Amino acid sequence: MDVRDKGFKHYIRIDEAIKRIEEHLKGYSLGYEEVNLLDSLDRVNYENIFSEVDIPSVNRAAMDGYSVKADDTLGATKHNPILLKLSRDGKISKGEAKYTATGSPIPEGADALVMVEEAKKISDEEIEVYQSVPPWKNIARVGEDVKKGELLIERGKIINPQQIALLAALGYSKIKVVKKPKIGIISTGNELVEVGIKKDEDQVYDVNRYSLSSLCKKIACDVIDFGIAKDDINEIRDKVFRSLKEAQITLISGGTSVGERDLIPDVINSFQNSKFLFHGVALRPGAPAGAALIDNRIVFLLPGYPVSTMVCFDALVKPIIYKLMGAIPPKESKVKAKMLRRAATIGGLRTYVRVKLLENHGLFAEPIRTFGAGIISSMSKADGIIIVPEDKEGLEEGEEVEVTLLR
Repeated sequence: MDVRDKGFKHYIRIDEAIKRIEEHLKGYSLGYEEVNLLDSLDRVNYENIFSEVDIPSVNRAAMDGYSVKADDTLGATKHNPILLKLSRDGKISKGEAKYTATGSPIPEGADALVMVEEAKKISDEEIEVYQSVPPWKNIARVGEDVKKGELLIERGKIINPQQIALLAALGYSKIKVVKKPKIGIISTGNELVEVGIKKDEDQVYDVNRYSLSSLCKKIACDVIDFGIAKDDINEIRDKVFRSLKEAQITLISGGTSVGERDLIPDVINSFQNSKFLFHGVALRPGAPAGAALIDNRIVFLLPGYPVSTMVCFDALVKPIIYKLMGAIPPKESKVKAKMLRRAATIGGLRTYVRVKLLENHGLFAEPIRTFGAGIISSMSKADGIIIVPEDKEGLEEGEEVEVTLLR
């Protein structure tokens, strides 16, 4: 795995890289914890949740009106109203009606509801009905919303606000969710300084710890920040050692390419129970990425360039985190657009093309011109990403493409 001053002999395809890592996750479980319903947002549901009751549990009025027998309203119009008596005992017999407020149970004997706007109380004993209603009109029937025994939320689903509302309707105050994975994050490089500190001209602020932390937190991970390590094997090794003790996954950015100061492979090999799964992926940007096992803990080697790091997280790290959590990945928001101009890509590499979206009698995707892996603004300015597969070379002007939205 020594690529310094030699270069990568070959690149592994992304699908194969993910498969190699997933083979070491079989049978692994983070376990679960029980949390308050309001704290379950964006967490991974631990077990299938089935409804123990019907919603509604009884037939209820869907709006304000009068409960009636549907047959008693046949032929009713504005010009030919039908007269019904108001029930006194709460039950509906032939020729009777009873006022029923929204959400209230439908009285025994009734099978329809006339909206209050289509009826008029003409005395304490009678109403006029101006519209015919079919059976069960304007009634929310037992189990219409949720049936007893119905699967509400599948194991592995990421909890959203709508599901929280549903669980609240069923009276849940707590649910079981997968424990958050702990992700250790380390940045490496003599040139890096912490944000907020005045830097020299030959220094750069550490971006990757901030982008990686944000990306991890966005998918409900706990982040352990191990800070910046200089290009020193012992210093890097110490931080990796600490991360292995506290985190399930370690992300190291920088030091993984072919330069003299790219020390991460040496650090990995310095651990007794270490094993490289791959080093060098068919990804642009992000080709120097790799992954290793140390004491059966996953360590990702990520490039130093910020855009490459973000792309590698999306292509490699995020799928593995979802797998570790047993999560069903949420569907990404995508749109169809036409290429505004040609974008060159290299065959054999999965390429992430950053684009802006323009509306002009249709939706067009314009490749960001500042395309380098170190151009951070190319990600913040982009509206979306076009993922060009390994077996395709270039995107032609006017070609229809699928754009994965960044926001």
